[in-house]
Amino acid sequence: MHPAAADPPEEPDHGLNASEFYPLWSHDVDGNISLNETAIRTLANGTDISYLEPPEEVQRWNQQDLREFPETGTKTSVYPEGTETTASDRGWITDAYTRLFAIQPSTRAFVSGSRQPLYVPSKGSILATTDYRVDLPEDDTTGSVRVFYDLNSASIESVRAVSGARTIGTTAPSQTVQINYSDLQSGPHSVGVEARIQIDVTKTTKTKVCSDDGRCHWETETEEIDESITVEDTRLVEQYSLLSTGYVTQYPDGDMGVVTKQNHPWAGLSLPENDTANGVWRFYSGRETDWDSLTKTNPDGTETVSSPAQPLQVYAYPSTSQAELATTESGFSQPEGELLQTQGEQRPVPELPASVNVDVANESYNVSSQLAVRHAEYEPKTVEVRGLVAGTSRELSPSFYTTVKTRATSLDVEVINATSSTLRVRVELSDEQGRPVMTAGYDGRVVVEGTPVETNAAGTAIVTIERAEKGMTAVYEPASFWKRNPAYTSSSASFTGPSSFGGNLWMLFRLVLAALLLWLPVYMFDRMLDLDIWPPWEGLW
Repeated sequence: MHPAAADPPEEPDHGLNASEFYPLWSHDVDGNISLNETAIRTLANGTDISYLEPPEEVQRWNQQDLREFPETGTKTSVYPEGTETTASDRGWITDAYTRLFAIQPSTRAFVSGSRQPLYVPSKGSILATTDYRVDLPEDDTTGSVRVFYDLNSASIESVRAVSGARTIGTTAPSQTVQINYSDLQSGPHSVGVEARIQIDVTKTTKTKVCSDDGRCHWETETEEIDESITVEDTRLVEQYSLLSTGYVTQYPDGDMGVVTKQNHPWAGLSLPENDTANGVWRFYSGRETDWDSLTKTNPDGTETVSSPAQPLQVYAYPSTSQAELATTESGFSQPEGELLQTQGEQRPVPELPASVNVDVANESYNVSSQLAVRHAEYEPKTVEVRGLVAGTSRELSPSFYTTVKTRATSLDVEVINATSSTLRVRVELSDEQGRPVMTAGYDGRVVVEGTPVETNAAGTAIVTIERAEKGMTAVYEPASFWKRNPAYTSSSASFTGPSSFGGNLWMLFRLVLAALLLWLPVYMFDRMLDLDIWPPWEGLW
């Protein structure tokens, strides 16, 4: 028995450089740090490295690494841990199986403790291995009836990708295959590989026939026997495609507003000027540990050997970083916009495998199914919705988005009546062309000194508020641009009430106090020093 592999490959391979290779291997044992290694290898050995987008290097690795799977003859079958093998009716084909190596692109998402779907696109590829061995009965070479078995041919006759009973892709049969599939329908499906294995055997029976006179001869009878078996391996997947809806607007100052809602968990938005709006999802890549070792069977017995082929899988998880606006520009650049809103269901954080060392959200996270962003550049054609599965990102499509006109507003306030304790105020809200703006029936409102009020179809409203001698403010808080069309910008106005009797007395008191503070010192100095300057207005008339 040979020890099973428990570690990822040591050195970059399959065309990947060091910075592409070392971050891929989560599900390893962290903490093996050496000062003699490169910085990226030291970091990867000490912890697991996450990605903002699903790493496409995983697909490149899997396509090349599948070729490392050992070739076997008809006497040997090799299969990864956890494989269920089977045999044909006569048992002549045995240790037969087919096993999914990878479905790609794909991402397994840790949505919750009980829901961890494997997301795949409607079109992709399935990598798989198939093997078996032939175990014919031993020849019977004694006695008057002798039986001989000759293997004429043994092959994997056909391989196909299936979704339920439906064929979604085929390829030339081989021990290792890559099957391109298409037309996977929406929703959850059982997707896999089905392989048919067939052997052609000649059974020769020699019977010794003796006559009464004692002379004997051998009579030969041959039989051509075809033995076959169909094996399959399936995996439950969920078809992933972004069917986003939303709104786009241009603010009066030229800024762009975008809000989009997705039918699946998604990564965020790519914006102009290399800015991004990132949701809560991050990614890591880890090896499929079932492939760490292989079971090798032949007529001499069974042994476990290290596997030269180790497939990778992309995983998505809710990170500690909540939705945020960021930039991919180097240096100290800041994104040219703001995140207006994040909306989605609040869910408990799922538990990741113990061997994965990445930051996850605390206790619960918001799935951020909807993001709203304002950006300084109005370029909706360059905005891209980023998916959780590599290759599923898509540009904003006018057929799924509503373009909203956003207009500037002005707010006017007039005090139409006043008492010693209250003010009766009339507000008028209009757009940039003087058209009235009604807030009744919409989320927007006008707030006058803390008192909300709704304007009517004429754009006006009357409200009574408590009187204040200081300056007062009215503010229009508009509905979000995706909640009405046309949309409007905020505006404000300052106002004061007419002076009251109490206010006049207070003003008089302040004036008298100011005069005393100014002239009392002059009077005192004149009396003490006999300066003869009081009263200061003497001689002026």
